[in-house]
Amino acid sequence: MPSQKGKKKARRTGRVHLGGRATAAGVNYESRIAAFVAAHMLGGDKCVLWENLTGGDIVAVTLQAKGAIDDVVIKVRNSARCFVSAKSRSNPIALTKASAAFADTICSFVKEFAALPPESRPANRFVWAIPSTAGIAATVHLQNVLNSHRLEAPDSVWADFVSGRNSDQRMALEKAIVVIKDAWRRQHKKEPTEYELREFLRMTYVEVHDFGSGYHHERTAEQQLRAHVVVKSAQARRAWNTLEHVFSRANESGVSITAASARRTLTTEGCSLAMPPDYASDIERLRKLTNRNLERLKQHTTLRFGPNASDAIHIPRLDELTSFAAATVEADLLLTGEPGCGKSGLIHAATSFL
Repeated sequence: MPSQKGKKKARRTGRVHLGGRATAAGVNYESRIAAFVAAHMLGGDKCVLWENLTGGDIVAVTLQAKGAIDDVVIKVRNSARCFVSAKSRSNPIALTKASAAFADTICSFVKEFAALPPESRPANRFVWAIPSTAGIAATVHLQNVLNSHRLEAPDSVWADFVSGRNSDQRMALEKAIVVIKDAWRRQHKKEPTEYELREFLRMTYVEVHDFGSGYHHERTAEQQLRAHVVVKSAQARRAWNTLEHVFSRANESGVSITAASARRTLTTEGCSLAMPPDYASDIERLRKLTNRNLERLKQHTTLRFGPNASDAIHIPRLDELTSFAAATVEADLLLTGEPGCGKSGLIHAATSFL
């Protein structure tokens, strides 16, 4: 519950902060995680975010989404989602039921797991995002054992897999399973089957992210923006700060941010952007085709009456041009007329008029 001092401050500023029990530091961490994801989303397929997930796979990023996991929800292709629980802690996080940072995350993952249709579960993932200060048990041992189970042991015997881990990984896994089973019993009045447990573990990831001036992931985000998004490399820092601000606001409103909406905001803030990387070649091809067609149409914009370049006259036809331009933004249309009546000249003029 918020303190009386916090309540008075909220009344005084007139702002109501969303995000349940999240502290100011936690909310800032959520926003930075979302901004980091968005930087990769803007970079497209060339930017690898997490295991087997590139920026080109990402459709939208939402903070404070409806559901058991509301920190950050990433919508990816084929209607799949990454559910991110972002927990910023300056001290190590214990992998026990007594640790709210861990137990609450597992509880929300279990609840979301049950809400997903069984056939869609393999395409989704649960991500526990934490800083390196969360301790080696979570950031190294649990992360490594989950990755090993997902990548190395799809058909292995469970007992063989467990016995094959080193002592640190085995301890982290055993502690995590105690918390998973406890959450499962409280929600479903029974323990998970071995199949359910292993499916849940395969969907669960630990991702370590550190932010702040000079920190690894902030530098990585700026590098992605510099390489794939902004035209002027000096604007990468401004682009990152803008994304942080965008998701700080989104954390209060729960809106979804797409690549298109993020690009509009960056442009409004004065960032010169490169063409979207996944469509750059298509856009360039379309641009060349358009310029070639306009050059061909240009000869129809004047009436020639002699052999010299100056032997030509252009009739503005402003009334027709205004009507044509207005019609193109209201509905689809077909321009017809007799040969030589000026259709091509009208179309050429409209490209600079619109």
